[in-house]
Amino acid sequence: MGDDDEVYSTLRNVFKKQEFRYPQEEIVRASIKGHDLLVLLPTGHGKSLTYQLPSVVPSGAGKVTIVISPLLALIANQITGLHKLKINAVTLNASMEAGERKSVLRELTHVRPTVQMLYISPELCATPGFRKVLRAMYNGTCSIARFVIDEAHCCDEWGSNFRKDYANLNYLREKFPTVPITALTATAGAKVQKRIIEILKLDKRNLRTYKTSVNRPNLHYEVRCFSDPDHHDDIIPDIVQFLTEYKKRREASKSASSGAGIIYCRRKDTVEEVAMELSKAGFGARAFHGSLPTAEKKEVMDRWVSNVPGYEIVVATVAFGMGVDKPDVRFVVHVDLPASIETYYQATGRAGRDGKGARCILYYSREERSRVLMLNRNDASSSSTMGLQYLVQYCERTNMCRHLMLCSYFEQNVPKTSSKEWCFYACDYCKDNRAVRRQAQRLTETESFYD
Repeated sequence: MGDDDEVYSTLRNVFKKQEFRYPQEEIVRASIKGHDLLVLLPTGHGKSLTYQLPSVVPSGAGKVTIVISPLLALIANQITGLHKLKINAVTLNASMEAGERKSVLRELTHVRPTVQMLYISPELCATPGFRKVLRAMYNGTCSIARFVIDEAHCCDEWGSNFRKDYANLNYLREKFPTVPITALTATAGAKVQKRIIEILKLDKRNLRTYKTSVNRPNLHYEVRCFSDPDHHDDIIPDIVQFLTEYKKRREASKSASSGAGIIYCRRKDTVEEVAMELSKAGFGARAFHGSLPTAEKKEVMDRWVSNVPGYEIVVATVAFGMGVDKPDVRFVVHVDLPASIETYYQATGRAGRDGKGARCILYYSREERSRVLMLNRNDASSSSTMGLQYLVQYCERTNMCRHLMLCSYFEQNVPKTSSKEWCFYACDYCKDNRAVRRQAQRLTETESFYD
């Protein structure tokens, strides 16, 4: 069977898709040929297919693709989707029963494994026990097809403190030099791309890089400036007003949209407060953060994805929604300033994945800026600081389209063309730049008052 037939028959018969989205096909073919890959595609653009399809083509039988992913919830979501397609994907984690874990390990070290994909966390990958399993697979039958590093920007942005085991994944190239590596991300400027290549030791002679425009013209970006040091007191009523107006518009247009949305907060107590106040106001809002019981988090996630009434809005900390396939998210709101422009772009990318319009609202104050800079003070030399500084500029700049600002950061060389090519009145600046300037003026007025 020819390579073309193998690729397309797998796409149609296994994944139930008729065509690739650009540049998925090129990435799949480069993967099958054994290249190292750096894949930069916007959220919702189908990054997962670029490594899942090569893992199940007939010519790859007997080898396992090992996927390193940052969140157990994301891993569970991916495996559930693959099982529906009758793909043999498994995971290893501490919550598994001993018998189940032994069964997976036994299968992985078989002469010809039937497992096609193994999903693990970077923390498990760092343990001596799992590294022993990798060595057995590599030295025995060489049954490792490829290492896939999902959310590869974590190598740089989180690697120094939050997820240090991402930064230690250079071990894979050092100990298993013949196994190709794929690094996937939606959010990496030129400097972060360079760091990913350096940390993972991607082979520059054999490396293929794929990326498309980061612009999301269906997203309406807006920054709302607040001057009160305790700005949450003003933000919650403002969110209630936004949701009320949004609900009225949906009802007036008899929209069939689910009205699903995500509201991000930095702290768990803010998550609880916002969810409670929105519930009091009559909206189906649910809290989601790491301290909740696993069963409750699963219930919230499943019901939100399924558009169950009363679960339209999830108020969450930043990791929520990563990798979740929900195309009809109609708004993403940030109550607090994210840690960087990369984090912001990643989160807003969860809106409007069906191509329809969606709102992205970011609340900002100088006091909030100072708080985030203080939290980030120990990372003064990292690229995340540059990402935070650019996010502040994104919030405060009053002479440029929001879409153009995002593209300028991620794509570096943006053509000097009319902003209408990037944003057809789909941001607050292009819609009413005078209002943006008036609003931003509050920041300097308040700062001088408190000085």
